[in-house]
Amino acid sequence: MSLTHQTNRNTKNPLEWIVFGLSCLLVAAAVGILLMDSIRQNDEPSILRAKAGEATRKGGLMIIPVTLTNSGAKTAADVRIEVEAVFPSGRKTTELAFDFVPRGGSREGFVVFAGEEKPSAVMPRVAGYVAP
Repeated sequence: MSLTHQTNRNTKNPLEWIVFGLSCLLVAAAVGILLMDSIRQNDEPSILRAKAGEATRKGGLMIIPVTLTNSGAKTAADVRIEVEAVFPSGRKTTELAFDFVPRGGSREGFVVFAGEEKPSAVMPRVAGYVAP
């Protein structure tokens, strides 16, 4: 084996260098994003907002969707939502529970009231949660 043949065997072609460079950039970018996310993360508690959707009748029941959004910096666990609905016959209250809502995430659930009356107002509110 000649010396020039050995040298040519150890050199990389330009495509290999381009792939290597792009791989290094992608790894550096991923590490940078993770570092920035950990630096920007603060100790704000969960900021939970509950919003009721449009009520629908189905089989003698009034079904109301409830969306819970967490715009805070921490996950909330064991979230309890109290939903009060105003019907022509009076006010009714029920609860809805979510196992967890991640930071920046949302969850959707449904509450059910017996009867055919459509509520004039639905007011969901966060009754409590646990900070894991």
